[in-house]
Amino acid sequence: MPYTRKHPFDERVIDMINAYIKENNLSIRKIAAESGMTYQQVYQMLNKKQLIKLREYVSICKAFREPFDKFL
Repeated sequence: MPYTRKHPFDERVIDMINAYIKENNLSIRKIAAESGMTYQQVYQMLNKKQLIKLREYVSICKAFREPFDKFL
């Protein structure tokens, strides 16, 4: 996979997701299970080790039962 520089928009979305997780006291394991992602995928995404992909973003919104524009 080629190196892709992070965009400030991606970082803002991840920061908003992290804030939502803290406010609702959610665990990475629970998010992974409900979104159909692996623990490693969620962990790396939330710690900004990898970019968030649209498919992952949609899965997280569905797991949180939130509208797709919630974190935008």
